[in-house]
Amino acid sequence: MARKTIVELIDDIDGSKAVDTINFSLQGVNYEIDLSEENVDKLHREFGLWIASARRVGGRARRSSGAPTTAKETAKIREWARENGYRVSDRGRIAADIREAYHEANGS
Repeated sequence: MARKTIVELIDDIDGSKAVDTINFSLQGVNYEIDLSEENVDKLHREFGLWIASARRVGGRARRSSGAPTTAKETAKIREWARENGYRVSDRGRIAADIREAYHEANGS
């Protein structure tokens, strides 16, 4: 026997059918609310005044993992890691904890 589970979002404000889940944050607390199309529009209109005057401090932008590493430096890190008991592949990304240990050991 097959079973099919259907998830229906209900607007957290008025109990109508929700079309979107909105995430927002206020004073370091993250919130999530399910809203109908009408209430999504209302939320955007009401927040619009505040957002227009606010500064963006975070969001979806990805942070850099640091300065790019040359092939020569990567080879040195791999060699050091093997000599110091770390398991590291011949190719691909070197784990951040290994990079950090290398830089701490070599003062860089």
